[in-house]
Amino acid sequence: MPFAAALLLDPAGQSVPARSTPLTGFTRKAITACGSAHLSPGSQVASGELPWYAGVGEAGRQHLPVVLDVRKPSGLPDFV
Repeated sequence: MPFAAALLLDPAGQSVPARSTPLTGFTRKAITACGSAHLSPGSQVASGELPWYAGVGEAGRQHLPVVLDVRKPSGLPDFV
């Protein structure tokens, strides 16, 4: 089952319990819906740079993509 997981930081930068949410799929539409439903306006989200994470910005939250590796994944379908 596809899901999104979030590690939250309090104003002091300390982590608080993580939360996971089921998704309808790894798509921009699913991430947009999840971000709209579960992220507070003004939230900043750091994630990998996979295409579906653009949904965070479409949900009106700030997306901070982090480049994890310069290689592209092999053997995986393209996600939109």
